[in-house]
Amino acid sequence: MKDRLVRLIITLGLFVFGVLNAPAYAFSYHDYEIPTSLLQDGELPEENAYPVLIGRDGIYADIDTVNRVLYVMVRNELWDYDLNSKQWTQRHVFEQEEMDRLFQDPKEFGYDHVTGTIYFWSTGVGLVFELDLKTHSLVRIDRSFDHKNQFGHVPFFYNGMIHAFGGYGYWQDKNLITYYLPNLREWKILTPAKGSDYPPEIVGAKGIYVEEEQAFFIYGGSYIQNRGHDDGNSNRVANQSLWKFDFETMLWSREMTIDLTDGKIPQAFGAFNENGIGRSSVSASAYSRQTGNWYLPVQTSEGNRPAISIKTIGLTQMQNYELFELEQTLEAEVITTNILFDQKSQELILLGFQNITNDNAHPIVVLKIPEQDLISKLTPVNDNSILLFGSLVGLGLLLILGFVVMRYRGSVPGINGRTPTVQIEELMVDLNKTEKLLLKTIMDADQMPETSDLEEMVWPEVDNYDYRRKLRNETIRSINKKTQDAFGVHEKLIIRQRDTEDSRRFRYGINDELMNIEH
Repeated sequence: MKDRLVRLIITLGLFVFGVLNAPAYAFSYHDYEIPTSLLQDGELPEENAYPVLIGRDGIYADIDTVNRVLYVMVRNELWDYDLNSKQWTQRHVFEQEEMDRLFQDPKEFGYDHVTGTIYFWSTGVGLVFELDLKTHSLVRIDRSFDHKNQFGHVPFFYNGMIHAFGGYGYWQDKNLITYYLPNLREWKILTPAKGSDYPPEIVGAKGIYVEEEQAFFIYGGSYIQNRGHDDGNSNRVANQSLWKFDFETMLWSREMTIDLTDGKIPQAFGAFNENGIGRSSVSASAYSRQTGNWYLPVQTSEGNRPAISIKTIGLTQMQNYELFELEQTLEAEVITTNILFDQKSQELILLGFQNITNDNAHPIVVLKIPEQDLISKLTPVNDNSILLFGSLVGLGLLLILGFVVMRYRGSVPGINGRTPTVQIEELMVDLNKTEKLLLKTIMDADQMPETSDLEEMVWPEVDNYDYRRKLRNETIRSINKKTQDAFGVHEKLIIRQRDTEDSRRFRYGINDELMNIEH
């Protein structure tokens, strides 16, 4: 107990020192990738060495974080950009018949890490096309129709399925989540658990799905307060709430309020700029798994070339950070349209096009900013030393008090005041082979295994990082569900805790109160 208190006090002290003395130097762009032979007078190069934006064709983009590849579609051309070799490759040129079939109505674009496939789907949801990256065959896979019900929705992938939050259709804003079910080839409405809160009918929001939290977050946009959508007296207000949908509990919750009076989230689909050239809503913001930071573009001035800043929200600690502006000299050279994140190099990826005046042809370029440079710019909102120190002291006292209470009050009471006990032999009967292996791996470990170590021990044959993470989450969730059903308990058998030495990492262990075991 004494050692733990000492470690806690030291950790709090280091955190206070680090925040109050954080450096504020300006970051620099890393690997500013502009082709060496730029277009002159609108002439196209003899060989297609890199993609080129013509007029306002639109740029679709997404990232394969496992293989570090950007997929970019402009006009009828599909390109990839290898972040390792820094090379563009033209993957496929679509025939006119394919383009007519694909874009008979506006489409969304996204790469799913679980299936390893690029999908196109209606911006109002409905039609779904699948692009095979090996054969480049384009196939419509749905048995649905153009719903025209969720224009401007926030898309994300969960468990290998396209999900869509909100949007506008048939004279009404929406706050529902729909998803495409591949085995039925139809769209379904996701139903939250009974008693769940609900966000308002938000349009123009940005969203992100966080695998580690099994949760979807939305922020920004606006909604109509109190009155009908077509009422002339309707009052449309900015959404300043961060909302979370938890896929484990199936509940919506409002996490915090974030004021953006000094800027606004751009409304264009996936674009920093209001002209809508960046078409992919999946690349409208970026999330870092290592730090838990969510980076969103914010417009801080009006005009043809509005100033752009980055809003950062720490989703793990629910921390709100002040805006910081992108380097103006660079923004004058490149118009950024899409924002993504390279999880392996820990870099923010800005995709855009070269700002060539008096020219209709613009080379598409890639900018990379090390996240460490971004972190150096972060300042918590309302950050003054007295308030921060007082909050940390209060938090520290609460943590200490909570630890003492949990340490000495005994086990958590179960049904009718009895302490539920999970019998491991009885539980094993209900588990499949993988579930048994994962549970035994955690129980036999000398210390709580870290996420990547646990996955390596249970699924050594699986190389795909995202698929391995999916297996881990689904297996743990299944074990906890079977435990709760079999023994009538509400607590989780397998629990997750932050690493005491590195808060960015998680470790997995057994709920000692349920198992009545000591580690």
